[in-house]
Amino acid sequence: MLFRSIAFNAVFSPNGKEIWAAVMMPAGKVDVFDAVSYSLLNTIPVGQMPSEVTFSDDGKKVFVANGMSNTVSVIDAITKQVLDSPTVGNYPVGAWPGMGEMMYVDNEKGESISVLNSMTNMMVGSVDLGFIPGMVSPNTMMNQMWVSDPNGSQVHMWTITSTGYVQGGTVNVGSGASAIAFNKDGT
Repeated sequence: MLFRSIAFNAVFSPNGKEIWAAVMMPAGKVDVFDAVSYSLLNTIPVGQMPSEVTFSDDGKKVFVANGMSNTVSVIDAITKQVLDSPTVGNYPVGAWPGMGEMMYVDNEKGESISVLNSMTNMMVGSVDLGFIPGMVSPNTMMNQMWVSDPNGSQVHMWTITSTGYVQGGTVNVGSGASAIAFNKDGT
């Protein structure tokens, strides 16, 4: 039987020397390549159906959402070893850097965001959305979490308070819009 690898995405390491790619099938793994020669440096086993690969803001850890395992693999960026695999919501697709050393995990089938502490690798909360999230991005200047809603053609905002996340409104955008990015001053 012939199996072909299916890579979901690939990202450069913060120093630009490596390319990290989540390989969904036949078994969940992350391949790490040299960014110049493209030679394979490491293969790291992770959960089932990994998708997005994301580095923490400080570049020390790599987060891989494992859709069919309902976990996020937390990998040491230097040693290439899995440190932990915390359980999150139903069918996570991406883990995105948030505010205050948090990672926001978008759970497609669970229609929710899991909030992980990137220092302890523990889930510290969740936000029920009521729609399938596309991507999560923090607006640090406004102390908000923004979540794209590709099917609803909107971006939803939550203000982060001392007691949790408070729905703050929506912005209409184009159909299928997913990625969110802010300029440096958050305006």
